[in-house]
Amino acid sequence: MHLHFTKKISFFLLFAGLFYVIFLAVCVKFFPSFAKNVNYRIGSYGHMYSRIQDLKSYGKVDVLFLGSSHAYRGFDPRIFKSNGIRSFTLGSSSQTPIQTEILARRYVDILQPKLVIFEVFPDVFEADGVESSLDLIANDTIGWDTFKMALTLKHLKTFNTLLYGLFRQIFLLDSNFVEEKKRGEDEYISGGFVEKSMSYFDNSETFKEKKWEFRSYQKEAFERSLFYFKGKDIDVVLVTAPVTKELYRSYTNNEEIDSYFENICAKNSLCKGYYNFNEILDLDSHLNFYDKHHLNQRGVEIFNKSLIDNVI
Repeated sequence: MHLHFTKKISFFLLFAGLFYVIFLAVCVKFFPSFAKNVNYRIGSYGHMYSRIQDLKSYGKVDVLFLGSSHAYRGFDPRIFKSNGIRSFTLGSSSQTPIQTEILARRYVDILQPKLVIFEVFPDVFEADGVESSLDLIANDTIGWDTFKMALTLKHLKTFNTLLYGLFRQIFLLDSNFVEEKKRGEDEYISGGFVEKSMSYFDNSETFKEKKWEFRSYQKEAFERSLFYFKGKDIDVVLVTAPVTKELYRSYTNNEEIDSYFENICAKNSLCKGYYNFNEILDLDSHLNFYDKHHLNQRGVEIFNKSLIDNVI
């Protein structure tokens, strides 16, 4: 009797799940106003789709950069190549350690880096990871690790987008998708970099004082990734890319954050150091940035040269 009841429940859950997936697909196609919690972003801002396609045939690298838009807009492979360093940036918009861990485990064996540079801007450690989860779901393969991510985040938009993305993946609905390398002011450069048309930040914004507050599950994912690289015998360097002085100085616990990364690095024999370039470089908020978070190409060149001279 108990076994019979269990089978009925299992069939019901399977049927309900299939019905829900079909319902989502129909809503997205014909009633988008009812699909507000589905945000399927293939070919979205940041060129994640192009980056994933690029790396599959890119070959081995000397350096793999990981992180958010600070990474894919901050590390220019052309500059490193001119200095005899082959690199790839596996960054994505608002990428948090939850997504970094997935991407590292998927692609480190393909790229076989000698060194991983983990861009650890504190903002991604206090983010919930939902925005980056949507980017990953739409622009890369959905696997068990994607479901595990959704269970960690526990957000309806991530769950719904995952189910809708799985529907599209099963029926190969994106098999003919091609992303334009140049879109608006952004151009994808092979090696994972997105170059912005040259512009300068109008530094008129004022900032209230605040503190960084890390989420525990982001710290756990970050520390698991460091342990994973250690198991692969890959050296790691932790780097905080520069932001405008005004933004950086608005946070009152920068020393506390530096101490966390320094201590984590000290516990890992293959971690070769932590470098906060907000303390190393003296950049001009107008001349070297195009917004409060991101360097313009002039700033990228200064930052990358300093990284090569001081770290690599």
